Amino acid sequence: MRQAIASAEVGDEQHGKDPTVNLIQERVAELLGKEAAL
Repeated sequence: MRQAIASAEVGDEQHGKDPTVNLIQERVAELLGKEAAL
């Protein structure tokens, strides 16, 4: 678990630079048939 946390890609969510948040947003938008937006 610590290794996963330590090696996770992170960025500034407020500026759209967090790859994890962007991936989740895109996936949910795809599932719902909507545009990605938070």
